Amino acid sequence: MADYILALDQGTTGSTVALVDAQGQLCASVNQEFAQHFPKPGWVEHNPEDIWGSVHKALGRLLRRGLCKPGQIAAIGITNQRETALLWDRRTGEALHNAIVWQCRRTADFCAALRANGCEALVKKRSGLVLDPYFSASKYRWLLKATPAARRALKAGALAGGTVDSYLLWRLTGGAVHATDVSNAARTSLMNLRRLAWDSDLARLFEVPLSILPEIVPSSAVLGHTRGVRGLPDGIPIAGLAGDQPGRRGRLRARRDHPADSGRRGRSHTGVHGLTGARTHRHHHSFPGRDLHHRVDPARRRRRRVLLQLHPSRSAGR
Repeated sequence: MADYILALDQGTTGSTVALVDAQGQLCASVNQEFAQHFPKPGWVEHNPEDIWGSVHKALGRLLRRGLCKPGQIAAIGITNQRETALLWDRRTGEALHNAIVWQCRRTADFCAALRANGCEALVKKRSGLVLDPYFSASKYRWLLKATPAARRALKAGALAGGTVDSYLLWRLTGGAVHATDVSNAARTSLMNLRRLAWDSDLARLFEVPLSILPEIVPSSAVLGHTRGVRGLPDGIPIAGLAGDQPGRRGRLRARRDHPADSGRRGRSHTGVHGLTGARTHRHHHSFPGRDLHHRVDPARRRRRRVLLQLHPSRSAGR
């Protein structure tokens, strides 16, 4: 019987893999750090293979404790550092450049030029975000301009882009699923908050081809199944994605009448504990936590899911 949830918390300096039982109790967790790269002042990069390797090493260390058999894992949830952007080749799964980390300021001049040209109003109206190199869109543009292999893959129709959640989902599913959830997509400056879809005008502004972007999916759903992951059986559902650390400055107040921009003063964590309310459809376990699948029309349900993900304080009293 599958009685456990595996939570993958992929952070800026390391990855934590945690095992949670059917009562929502943390059984164990393991953290694996990885290298940080600073090629120039103000520039921050991660090697995508180091990101994946840290997840896989932490997973192996956790499983070696023998607290459960891999076949007893009912579902996997992912939470991740947001805004960090990377590109890879769909044909090989090879990352084509180091990931540009959320802290990186290399696109500051480009964002300043857009602001000087009066573009910030459009970005704020559509995405709810200010024009800043913190967010993913300008990072994608830089990667495309700076990486010849990425341009060749784009021409061949084989280029994939995404934030860290998309990359981990791709790796966990053996390349079968290229998707991101709304809480991550909302931090790219490319998602239209009213439509919960990629915005073609914003994509043109940042010179990001829509074809490279992942599908935007709900945060709580079966998004794919494990395939070819050493140490895990094929077929375990990946049943949740949630961007980590939507702190006071990073939090989006995604109101229908006035999507607000962000200011950054502190960070609060979604992390492992935000994933333990997942419903595992394959085994029909209902784990403790808030069930977002209310019996309302789909559009209203999707909007509420976004509000809860992007502005957690709105869940109080509901």
